[in-house]
Amino acid sequence: QGMLRAFARAARAYPDTVHHEYMDGPLQDIRGMVKEWNGLQNTTLVAYLESTSVAFIPYLAKIAKRRGSTDLRYTDIHGTADIEHAQDFLYALDQERGIVEKRT
Repeated sequence: QGMLRAFARAARAYPDTVHHEYMDGPLQDIRGMVKEWNGLQNTTLVAYLESTSVAFIPYLAKIAKRRGSTDLRYTDIHGTADIEHAQDFLYALDQERGIVEKRT
């Protein structure tokens, strides 16, 4: 069982079949869109998500605590790791942008 699943279960927030069915259409739309993108577009998306999660992860921990969860391994680890991941993806974005600029 992964850390995110354990975190969601401990916070009593694990999605059930209804949630999965509700989100399947939008999820498939995103998958379809992303698979058509080039490296620069995909790297931009991941850099944005990693940068955003730096602010979002502490919020998740706060909600989980309010719901009585004591399993905060996911947020403890990712809150710190995502700062480095965000920096790495911003670096990758700069590199990818340079490749695209050389092509044009």
